[in-house]
Amino acid sequence: MQRVPISWLHTQAYCEYQIYLQHVLGVKAGPTTEMLRGTAAHHTLEEKHKEAAELALSVDEALQKAQKDVVVLAAREVRVEGALLVGKIDEVQFMPDRVRIIDDKPGFAAFPGNRQQVWGYCLAFEQCYRPALPVFGVLRNRDSGMEFWDGPFLEQQRLDVSNVVTRILSILGGQLQAERTANKNKCKPCRLKAACDAAGR
Repeated sequence: MQRVPISWLHTQAYCEYQIYLQHVLGVKAGPTTEMLRGTAAHHTLEEKHKEAAELALSVDEALQKAQKDVVVLAAREVRVEGALLVGKIDEVQFMPDRVRIIDDKPGFAAFPGNRQQVWGYCLAFEQCYRPALPVFGVLRNRDSGMEFWDGPFLEQQRLDVSNVVTRILSILGGQLQAERTANKNKCKPCRLKAACDAAGR
């Protein structure tokens, strides 16, 4: 069964034609400076978390301990595999009354793609670990640690994510044609612009 990387949900909201170019046509593109900076920043956050960690718990153990002892626990780089999604969550906070799925971003804008990606993490987490608590999605600034958006993961979000995943799989399978973004401002910094133009934009 093919699983979609959760980061593709952000790509799909930005311009799903990027998915077609890279994963159907096989267009290669090197990382941008911002991508390299982001990888380094996430690595730094992971190392800081490891240094501060006091307990070694599985996700199930953390869920139980947070409720039983009424404490807040946190884990970073939590791998999730849902029915059709796979990825690593930047941070999961286990609280007595809820689970918070946190995605670190370089800015402070809750763009549709940012929200769509964190909802994907929420869905995969629910399917993977079946928490008996409500799940919340959170967007946080990668550099300052300031949270700038959050919301409960409800049935509408589950449906929205499932529909997007179905669309991506249909593009990969050739049953659906990927759409290019209509926002030309997104095209200027795109690392796939040359391939897109060559494909007949």
